Amino acid sequence: MPDDGTRVRDGEARNHYLSDIDDTWETYREGVDRAWAEYEGRLQPARAAYEAAFAAAEAAHGHALDTAWASYKEAVAKAPSTTRREVVAQARATYNETAAAIRKAYNENMAIARENYVRSVNDARAAYHGAVDGELDAHKEAVRAAWADYLDLVDSQIVTEE
Repeated sequence: MPDDGTRVRDGEARNHYLSDIDDTWETYREGVDRAWAEYEGRLQPARAAYEAAFAAAEAAHGHALDTAWASYKEAVAKAPSTTRREVVAQARATYNETAAAIRKAYNENMAIARENYVRSVNDARAAYHGAVDGELDAHKEAVRAAWADYLDLVDSQIVTEE
C-alpha cells in the first residue's frame, strides 16, 4: 500500500498535469480566437468592395435604364403623326435591345463582384483553417508533452520507491 508521501506526490503530479492541460487549452483557444479575428479582418475589405461594386452596378443600371427610357419617350413624343406607329415600334425595339444590354452588363458586373467576394472568402477561410489546424497540432503536441511529463514524474517516483 502506498504511503502518504507517495499519494501526495501522485496528487501533485496529477495536478501539475491538469494545470498543463488547462494551459494548453487556453493557448489553443486564444490562437483560435486570433485566427477568427484575422478571418473577420480579411473579410472586411472584401465585403466593402462587394458592397461598393453592388452599389455602383445598381446605380449604373438604374441610370442606363432611365436614359434609355428617356430616349424612348423622346422618340415617341417627336414622332410625326403619319409615321407614329413605325417610330413607336422602332423606339420600343431600340429600348428593349438597350435594356437587354444593360441587364447583361449588370449581371456580368454582379457576377464578377460575387466571384471576387467568393474568392476572398475562400482565401480567408483557407487561412483560418490553416491557422486553426496549426493551433490544434500545437495543442495536441503540448498535451502529449504534458502526458509524457506526468508519466516521467510518476515513473521517477516509482523508481525512487524501489
